[in-house]
Amino acid sequence: MKIGITGISAFVGYHLAKELVKEHQVIGFDCRQSELVKEINTSNFKFIQGDISDFSSLKNALKDVDLIYHLAAISSERLCRQDALGSFRVNVQGALDVLELARQGETKVIYASSGAVYFPSSRPHREEEADFTDKFYGTSKLIAERYCRLYNKNFGLPFVILRFSRIYGRGMTRNPVYDILKGLESKPRTRTVRGKKVKFYESLNSCYDFICVKDVVRALVLARDKEWENQIMNISSAKGIVLEELVAKVEKIIGEKIDVEVLQDTQSTDILDNTKAKDLGWQPEYSLEEGLRELITR
Repeated sequence: MKIGITGISAFVGYHLAKELVKEHQVIGFDCRQSELVKEINTSNFKFIQGDISDFSSLKNALKDVDLIYHLAAISSERLCRQDALGSFRVNVQGALDVLELARQGETKVIYASSGAVYFPSSRPHREEEADFTDKFYGTSKLIAERYCRLYNKNFGLPFVILRFSRIYGRGMTRNPVYDILKGLESKPRTRTVRGKKVKFYESLNSCYDFICVKDVVRALVLARDKEWENQIMNISSAKGIVLEELVAKVEKIIGEKIDVEVLQDTQSTDILDNTKAKDLGWQPEYSLEEGLRELITR
C-alpha cells in the first residue's frame, strides 16, 4: 500500500511514518522538512515539499496514493488568532484540497482533529457534543470535519475523524508537558532543573487530558480498519490531571523540585471520553507516569 501523510514534519506525522514504513510505502508532504523527518532513512519513504493550500502541488505529490492521513494544520490557538487568514488557508482550505484529491482518486481520508472542538468542561466530552466555540483553532477544525461529512454524504468518500486530546512525546513543540521539559537541562539518561524556571501560560489548577504519541499512532493505524470507516471518535486517556500534579510527577521522576512561574493565571479544563474508540478495539497502553518516564529518561 502507498500512503500519504500531510503535515509529516510535525511530531505525530514523524512517529506515524516511522511505524508505517515498516510495511508500506509512505510519501510525506509538508511545507518544510524537519530534523525528525530527516531521520527516516529507508527506501519506503519519500519526502515532498509543498503547500497544503496549493491544490496542484498536493495533487502532484499524492495523486496515486491508496490512503491519506491528513495531519497538516496550524494547531496553536495563539498562531491561529494572530493569522486568521493564514490559519483558514491551512486548516480549512488545506483540508478541502485533501478531500477533493481523495474524491478524484477514490481514496479514504483519515483526518486528525482535536478536542478543541469542544467547550471547556470538567466532564469528559462525548463525540456528539462538538460545537463551534469562541476559538479560531477549534472553529477551523470543526469546519474541516463538516467538509469530511459533506464529501461522504454527497460523493461517498470514506473518512475517519480522530479527535485527539493533548499529545505528548518526542519531538513535541507545545503543551504543558513540553513547557516543563524545555525548562529542564538534559543530561545522559535524565534531566535536571539546575536553577531553571518552568513557565506556564495557564493556572496550575488547569486540568487536561494527556495522551502518549505512541498510543495516538496505534489509533491512526487501527483507523484503516473497515469498522472505523465514517466514524468520529475521541482518542484520549479520558483522565484529567491538574498541572500542579503534572509538575509533581515530573519532580518525582527527576528527583528535584521544579520552580514554576505562571505567566497568565487563566484556568481551563479539557477531558475527552474515549468509550467509542475502546468499543472498536483501541485503548491507551501508556499511563501518564509511564509515558513521562520514558520521555524523560530515554
